[in-house]
Amino acid sequence: MPFVVKGGFGVYPGQRPARIAQTVAQLVQDDERLQAMSRRARQAARPEATVAIARDIAECMLRVPSSPITLLAK
Repeated sequence: MPFVVKGGFGVYPGQRPARIAQTVAQLVQDDERLQAMSRRARQAARPEATVAIARDIAECMLRVPSSPITLLAK
């Protein structure tokens, strides 16, 4: 969540339902802000991140002797 808020393409109004509803209502009515948030989200996007994370997890699991994946690889 800090990444999204600091990046300027998301907000965190807290956990109170009334505050969340108020924030959503404000965003829906503010096209300019939504467009700016959308631009920032596209700039921060890393479409390759999911594949890189999955690859890192798989590599880590292959290094662990007792993992099911290691047993299958043999």
